[in-house]
Amino acid sequence: MPYRLRTRHYPRNCAQAGNDTAKASTGHVRDEACHNARVRDDRFSVLWLCGPPGAGKSAVGWALYDGLARSGERAGFVDINQLGMCLPAPPDDPERLGLKERNVSAVAANFRAAGCGALVVSGDLGLSTAISSGTVGGASVTVCRLRASQGELRRRLTDRGAPDLVAGSLRAAEELDRSALADACVGTDGLTVAEVARLVRERCGGWPPEHATGARADETALAPLPAAGAGGEVLLVCGATGVGKSAVGFEVYLRQLRSGLATAYLDLGQVGFMSAAPAGDPGGHQLRARNLADVWRAYHQAGARRLVLSGPVPDARTAAFYADAISASTRTACQSAKRRTWPAGRDPCRSAGTGQNRALSSLISCTRS
Repeated sequence: MPYRLRTRHYPRNCAQAGNDTAKASTGHVRDEACHNARVRDDRFSVLWLCGPPGAGKSAVGWALYDGLARSGERAGFVDINQLGMCLPAPPDDPERLGLKERNVSAVAANFRAAGCGALVVSGDLGLSTAISSGTVGGASVTVCRLRASQGELRRRLTDRGAPDLVAGSLRAAEELDRSALADACVGTDGLTVAEVARLVRERCGGWPPEHATGARADETALAPLPAAGAGGEVLLVCGATGVGKSAVGFEVYLRQLRSGLATAYLDLGQVGFMSAAPAGDPGGHQLRARNLADVWRAYHQAGARRLVLSGPVPDARTAAFYADAISASTRTACQSAKRRTWPAGRDPCRSAGTGQNRALSSLISCTRS
């Protein structure tokens, strides 16, 4: 449902005001050339939305992706908050920014290999991390900061049920106002998500550029899937649309954390948003499996020994993609006798047939508590 980003403190159209603030604080808005020195493929372009919690990054990013997909662009979308769900955090990376940076780099490269031309990334890596073409698989990158007033940030986060994030969001907003992180800055106060998305594209020169067409169809055959090479235990929560896969999977993840176990979580649906998948991968499962392999490898190196997955697995061939991605992990069959402990129609191990049951048996490690 569309929502309105409102405030009483800023004018309705404050995109230019946001840029003026950045210029007054830093003397300039960041020169795009400084983070595009390592572009390897100008057919692949990334628009990176940053800003404090509550600025609207995820909602605006999805609106941009949805608009591009509807217009026929070969577009993709990823929220980097989905690429850092791994706890406890490594001692040398307490905010998991390095972990997110590594994962978004790998995921962006996989989107590029799948033929994506325009990738929308939402999320922050902190001011200490220089976002560049090297961060996103060699793409040209445009960084756009979303800005909101302190009162508006406080209202949004409170309405979202996250008042504990307010203080950190206000500090981050002040730091960003003093930075030269972005190529463009768009104020969001008083605007709908659709209005902000339109302003973002305008302020970023009509992004994506015309040459960001993605690789040709004959170039998008994905290479053989590299397995994560990570040991550990994996639980896949799967099922039909609407049965509660993500909710159940995330609750299992939280229970593992409360038990003191180093655990990670990944929603497969969140790492495969692409409007035009390669011809040989119409469901996008090969792309998701490649992203799974790379993200699980990073999570394992960060200390996780259990991974909870959620997502659709419609057939045996798809199950095999995911099994190959985590082939080094310990796997235990999910016994059908366990099914009666789940509400009818919400079994996380439900499947379509005997062949899929065999594939899932090689994939799933049950970690119910």
